[in-house]
Amino acid sequence: MPFFTFNQDSPNSDTDYLGRVRSVDTRRLAIDAEDGHLERVGVGKLVALPVPGPMDDWLIGIVERIARQSVTQETDRTPDSAETEETTNAADLQGDLIQGNTVSVTLVGTVRRSTGTAGEETHSFSRSLVHLPDIHRECYVLRQTALESFMGLLVRAGDTDRALEIGSYTLDPRAKAYLDGDRFFQRHAALLGSTGSGKSWTVARILERA
Repeated sequence: MPFFTFNQDSPNSDTDYLGRVRSVDTRRLAIDAEDGHLERVGVGKLVALPVPGPMDDWLIGIVERIARQSVTQETDRTPDSAETEETTNAADLQGDLIQGNTVSVTLVGTVRRSTGTAGEETHSFSRSLVHLPDIHRECYVLRQTALESFMGLLVRAGDTDRALEIGSYTLDPRAKAYLDGDRFFQRHAALLGSTGSGKSWTVARILERA
């Protein structure tokens, strides 16, 4: 069973479809968002892009920036006999105004399919990037059941004997957030935030759970 159930055969009909990849720069992507699809996404939201190939692997990214740009495209015009040279040049300079929607995404990891010892298929999340997306690869917003599926991976990966349950994810309050206590206490750490953002509460929560 596919991990995400997006309609890849007809992306435009999928309610979670955002657009297609315009450019790739290592972990940074620019997505051409389809008209009317910007309301499906926001800064800090997660997106998924399919990895080429037969495996059910997905690249996961976080939205960093959303921009709506206006581009003037020159058009070929045949001047009317009644038009003067001055009005014709003014019209040519104006051209056609085209709206462009750009969503900047930073890739954060990969959802990978693997086969267990008993032959069962499982999925796991890794911070590594084995592949980068092709140009024009479709991009989907993680919402509702898709977001639940991804957050479920993080819950299963974090729920170990060394895990400290510190709260839930803002993107999905039903998914518990864990901190790997073994790794956390082996190095220096800093909690940064503005006044009232919850720094003291977080420190108290980590010590309480430890």
